[in-house]
Amino acid sequence: MGADARAALFRGVVGNGRSYAVKTSTGPQPGIAVAGHLAGAGVPGVPAPLPSHEGGLTSEREGVRLSVVPWVSDRRGLDVGLEPGHWRSLGALLAAVHRVPVDTAGLRALPSVDHDPGPLLVRLAELDRRLGTTGAVDPHVGALLRLWGAGRDRLLAVGEVARTAASDTQAWTDAPTVVAHTDPHPGNVLLADDDAHGVWLVDWDDAARATPEWDLMFVVGGVLATPTPADQAAFVEGYGPVRLDPVRLRYVQSTRALHDVLDFADDVLATDRLAEAHRRWSVEVLSGQLSPGGLVAFALGERGSDRLGP
Repeated sequence: MGADARAALFRGVVGNGRSYAVKTSTGPQPGIAVAGHLAGAGVPGVPAPLPSHEGGLTSEREGVRLSVVPWVSDRRGLDVGLEPGHWRSLGALLAAVHRVPVDTAGLRALPSVDHDPGPLLVRLAELDRRLGTTGAVDPHVGALLRLWGAGRDRLLAVGEVARTAASDTQAWTDAPTVVAHTDPHPGNVLLADDDAHGVWLVDWDDAARATPEWDLMFVVGGVLATPTPADQAAFVEGYGPVRLDPVRLRYVQSTRALHDVLDFADDVLATDRLAEAHRRWSVEVLSGQLSPGGLVAFALGERGSDRLGP
């Protein structure tokens, strides 16, 4: 499901006609607990998972975890697009999430995002060395080598952006910490079946304690959407006054860009582990990230702004 090759999502329909999203995974499903806590705290637009017979939010059998959540919509923002009203609703939703106290019992397992790009930069250097000695063993690896050849200098520059932003002590001193989804792109936004532009935000597996920029970066653009000024203004109407710290914003853009490039490049190179269709899709994602409208351009300051609203 999405970028998680370990997971599968099914639509289950019960006798009364109600539909549910049934997710199975051989990995953990940490987002279920987060979604349950947020829904219980009254955050609108977060589907509440169903409890298992044992009282938990997942059940496990033979190493496979299962969760069940109401099927709230058939329409993804990625497929049908977000209108300004949807951006306004998304702003209100994220504002409610960011107001939830981080230090509560229900969020004790929530990881914290640091600002140390060291491991990513090591991976970047290792991938650079590997691709320098890799031949085009199949068309997908060949496509990756061409993308890397054309974009290598820009990707190394993204690494330097991350390093410089991380070292700016002033930007991180007393930085606010919130519950962050960290991946609220239009593929995780479902449009409600109403006439009020309501939205649902799903897939909370990457939620973390982080600065607000980890969510707000998606409103600036570069990940599966490039919101218009009208979209951004509508988001601010829903969210409230926004102050993006330009250093922290550049850090989250650059590290997210590196994460995506490194993870999808690894998938392309997994010739003996992943299906051809998945590897072909990974090449397409990489191409998009390196395009003029992709996140690499935003991380390098070639596109976008570090402001939202007036």
